[in-house]
Amino acid sequence: MSHQALRNMLQELNENKVYPSYVVFETMGKNQKLDVQKLNTHLLIVLEGSLHLENKNSQILQFFVPGNTIHQSPFVMNAQDSLKVMSDCESEIVLVHREFFLNFASNKIEYMEWLLEAVTENSSAFCFELMKFDLLPEKRIIYTLQTFCKKIHAREDSGYFKLPDFITKTMLSRYGGVSRKTLDKILVDLAEQRLLIKQDDTFFVKRHFDNEKSSVSATK
Repeated sequence: MSHQALRNMLQELNENKVYPSYVVFETMGKNQKLDVQKLNTHLLIVLEGSLHLENKNSQILQFFVPGNTIHQSPFVMNAQDSLKVMSDCESEIVLVHREFFLNFASNKIEYMEWLLEAVTENSSAFCFELMKFDLLPEKRIIYTLQTFCKKIHAREDSGYFKLPDFITKTMLSRYGGVSRKTLDKILVDLAEQRLLIKQDDTFFVKRHFDNEKSSVSATK
């Protein structure tokens, strides 16, 4: 479902809601923690920005970007003390009452198809996030960043994806499951291979593993 089609669906749901709480548009500030109790009864849909799921050790498990939905509650999974959802930047989200959505979607097959596709995408993405730990740390960092950039349709220049400004070294270490000391060594190796480069405070990750030369100059 396109971004505009998603907004049209949410507008229709909003216009037909029985109670005000059934469809709620919210803006989360940068580094704001989501009240996960809201997920007990509602689906969360990301419209703009980026959220991530992290565990009690602050390891980032999964990112949620525009078009993604969070359909399960940590309370339902008995993981409320182990998991939390945080915003990476100012983000626009929509909370849709789960039962209301399912009742409405029973007469709108395209809405039910969207939900099934969204849930499947989230599940497969989470499986990938778990499988990445079978990779060596260096490949793990590259593959996860490439996948993330493709997911958010990051801007590409000369064969490199530009990472969002909120992806810092600290976030990289938390997302890749490595220490900062190990990450610094990996970044040096990746820079020498021109797979991950840096200009000022911005990171660029190579779109593919190949021998193409890039016009983007690397700095350490």
